[in-house]
Amino acid sequence: MDIYYNEEMLEKFDKFKQGCFLIFKKWQAFRLALDNNPELLTIYADEERTELEIYSMLRVLLSDIDDEINKINSKAVINMVAEMLYDFIQAYFHIEMEDQSEKFVARDIYELHGDIFFSQKCVYFEILKKADKDFKSNFSIDFPISKKSVQTRLLEANLEKMDIDDIEDEDGSVDEENKETTNEKGNDKRSKLIPDSDGFVEVKKSKGKKLNKDFDMDFDSNINYKKQDDNLPDADGFVEVKKNKKK
Repeated sequence: MDIYYNEEMLEKFDKFKQGCFLIFKKWQAFRLALDNNPELLTIYADEERTELEIYSMLRVLLSDIDDEINKINSKAVINMVAEMLYDFIQAYFHIEMEDQSEKFVARDIYELHGDIFFSQKCVYFEILKKADKDFKSNFSIDFPISKKSVQTRLLEANLEKMDIDDIEDEDGSVDEENKETTNEKGNDKRSKLIPDSDGFVEVKKSKGKKLNKDFDMDFDSNINYKKQDDNLPDADGFVEVKKNKKK
């Protein structure tokens, strides 16, 4: 297994990660899951609040996919990769996918993996990068994920919920007295939607269970991370968090 962690392989895995995120960027089920669960994007993977949990979970998922492809190294692994993608969406976002789009995404990931690790020509990787320049998104949350887009989507979600909670009388019209009361409450709620120091509105939500496997999260709780509130995303669409060197 040590061969997977030399400098050359780490560089290849970084390209694999970037390419997979370009694929995820166009995956409708994944993007809709982000839009409909913006509160999940306020959960951090570490106590220092330097990295969102979803970043770390996706890297673990891609590391497992890389391991499985290396073990089997044939098209037979595509079904297994599809199952891993399906399980991730189901477990992390608590939704069921019925369009079977994970199979198409798995096929693309398999092709990307072979392009980078075996043929080493990176032709498919370059095609993905070129296509990304012309891609126009209609999703609410920007990609790469930014604090501003998540905060905006959270506010929209709260306002939508307030509208749904409006009191209606029996014939379907809104009672004027209740409407005024509801609007007053709504205005009061809106006044409380003030982001805290990290740029997010705090939303309390119990975490869903993670993937069934035991993962090596590539960091340890005793390592101090440098807090980077204004990190910029790198080419793969994620904010890179670097560990401080030990003195």
